[in-house]
Amino acid sequence: LEEGKKMLNEHIEKKRTHLAAMVCFHLSYTAYIFCNYDFARNMVEMRWKLEKNRYRKVGIFGAVHFFDGLISIVSAQQTKEDKWINHALECVNKTKASTNVNPQRVLLLETEIDVLMGKTKDAIEGYNKAINTASENKYINEQAIANERAGDFCL
Repeated sequence: LEEGKKMLNEHIEKKRTHLAAMVCFHLSYTAYIFCNYDFARNMVEMRWKLEKNRYRKVGIFGAVHFFDGLISIVSAQQTKEDKWINHALECVNKTKASTNVNPQRVLLLETEIDVLMGKTKDAIEGYNKAINTASENKYINEQAIANERAGDFCL
């Protein structure tokens, strides 16, 4: 993360806002994967500021909405702030709209939202669907994330 922060600061200093926003995204999902949720949340907020007045935003084939959704869900659980719940719901809708070849993302985000809202009755089934769909679609990285989220739910 330290090298990434250096790169981010360099892009910000040179007013390369799109590149800085891309670095923020990569740092946010890396931090999420390593359970550094505060840093992930800070990078999401920084990317929002960098992209605020930009027409072109970081997209990366729907991955931004997916990871922003996951980070927002964890942030909502930790901070109880409405802005994170609202952003998580927005990310689910954007992921649904942009992901016809990545249904495991929608399944995982929907399950995580249900758990966030206290609807845990069908959570294991939802996690299993996300895990199996990711496996079928050969997204082993997203299968791993779904497995980890399911494991955390069971603890």
